[in-house]
Amino acid sequence: MVHLTIGLSYYLLAVLPHEWMGKWIYATFFPGDIDTYNLRFLSMAVLAAFFCLIPLLFNLLRYKEGRNITIGYLLLTLTLMMLAYFSIFVLATELVHFPQYAILAILLFPLSWRYGDTLFWATLLGALDEAYQYFYLAPDRTDYYDFNDVVINFLGAALGLVFLRSFAGCWPSPSRRSWQQSPVLWTGAALILLIVTAIGSGWLSVYPGESSTETGFLLVRKMPEAFWSQFHHIRYHVVLPEEGLLLLGILFLGYSGLGGIRRPKYFTPKENKSGSL
Repeated sequence: MVHLTIGLSYYLLAVLPHEWMGKWIYATFFPGDIDTYNLRFLSMAVLAAFFCLIPLLFNLLRYKEGRNITIGYLLLTLTLMMLAYFSIFVLATELVHFPQYAILAILLFPLSWRYGDTLFWATLLGALDEAYQYFYLAPDRTDYYDFNDVVINFLGAALGLVFLRSFAGCWPSPSRRSWQQSPVLWTGAALILLIVTAIGSGWLSVYPGESSTETGFLLVRKMPEAFWSQFHHIRYHVVLPEEGLLLLGILFLGYSGLGGIRRPKYFTPKENKSGSL
């Protein structure tokens, strides 16, 4: 309960003042020139990333268990982050999503001690964050539900979990359970059922012109004119819903091997009479 309270409190503190924080960042760092603005923020992000990678690299030298897997996922995550920056970022300020969701994943991890579960919950909370912004916070200033940011949130959460994995052998392994006991499975199934029902009833539509009720919601209010969109001279791709879902599916599959840390002896509880943990 303590970990859940801390995680949700952090999430709400990061999400609810989103509008105020965005205006503050813009007023503080925007010099009147987009290029200088992006360069300032990118420079600060690179400097912060350098200092954050130091303890991670130290852990890789200290803990040998699963080191190659951790290094592999670290390189994969950093590569995907760079690809995301040059393909789906509009402004460098969106880099804040990486540490924001890395911290969220770290705070949520003790709830299950499962990397896959934590990645799912962090990504789901990130999707809810984007829904809050799109449907409530700024419905008149956005043309589409921002799958770009959902993907960025995923990568941030993945980076946080890679950092945790660098402490190989220091975390308790999760208790055994059957697939029927997985809250991720049932939550995912419920979400799919809810979305299918919403689309089938006309309450939710993906693109303009599709059948919807007068009070229905659109995921994409205005279609991008081409594969690449332009903001000033910055070129980026708007991730459409089907692209976002496919990409997230591939990412979840790719990060399915992130777990596998064994429970060290000092974390192993005594078995009860039934032999279960």
